Amino acid sequence: MTRSNNLLVEARSGQPEKIGAFLSNFLSSIAADEEVSLIFLKELWPRIVGADVARKCLPAGLQNGTLILSVASPVWQDQLASLGSLLLQSINSLWNCVLVKRLEFQISESI
Repeated sequence: MTRSNNLLVEARSGQPEKIGAFLSNFLSSIAADEEVSLIFLKELWPRIVGADVARKCLPAGLQNGTLILSVASPVWQDQLASLGSLLLQSINSLWNCVLVKRLEFQISESI
């Protein structure tokens, strides 16, 4: 169901639900499966960090609550490490639960 600027979906209760709430509920329901969560993290990464940062930093792995990020250079690693708490907050608020507890960085020349 669609209405002007508010995209609505049919919830299980039969009542319309905003797509943002639906996405958040869906993501929190898959959080226990880190492999599936990583797939969604990769797809949603530009939305989470912004397009500019997403070109220099990509999710590479998710294990036991630690998100491994591939970064373009040591400079980007330092920048993102200093923004670590903001990154964690952005990720976890989208998931509506604590998906990521810690960040690790690895330099990758392929970014």
